[in-house]
Amino acid sequence: MKHAILGALVASAFAIPTAQAGFLGSSATFEYYVYGGAYDKGGSPTTFTVDGVAGASFLNPTSAALRYFDILVTDNRLVFDFQDTGSWSPSPVSLNSGGLYIESGPLMSFSGATPIQTVSIDPDTNMTGLVAANITHDASRIAVNWEFLSYDPSTQVVLNVTFAPPVPVPEPSAIALTSLGLGGLVLALRRRRRD
Repeated sequence: MKHAILGALVASAFAIPTAQAGFLGSSATFEYYVYGGAYDKGGSPTTFTVDGVAGASFLNPTSAALRYFDILVTDNRLVFDFQDTGSWSPSPVSLNSGGLYIESGPLMSFSGATPIQTVSIDPDTNMTGLVAANITHDASRIAVNWEFLSYDPSTQVVLNVTFAPPVPVPEPSAIALTSLGLGGLVLALRRRRRD
């Protein structure tokens, strides 16, 4: 019986819950890159908290009433929903750093999210010509290069994101229960030695 109790106490010490992976609750920053660098017009850069509902919009700098696209970030998806018609202009390299590459396109940066492991193009994406080579990423950023590609109000770019396995984080109640159990075990062993 004592060995069973000891075994349960030891097992509970290793039953550590893990944090949930994903973007929800993290801080996202949208920044557009074109013409050789960061573009600071039309709502770029914009930072928002990922809640699966609110996002950002990239506006036409000549008329704030015209939106190029809206951005929605869910727990594991990044959606660019186009509202206008056109083609992305030719541009010299605007970002080429740390494995990220953009001639013309958005950079999404995340703070407080689990590290990004993979990014893939969802079958719901209907931007003609967009392929996996247009998407680069690191552990906290996703870059999309859509130079020369066309869009209209029916165009969507949907990216699926997977995350690195979360690091186990012990809950305070699990630590307290384990400490209490180990303290009880020490007291029981001391009493046993006295007898």
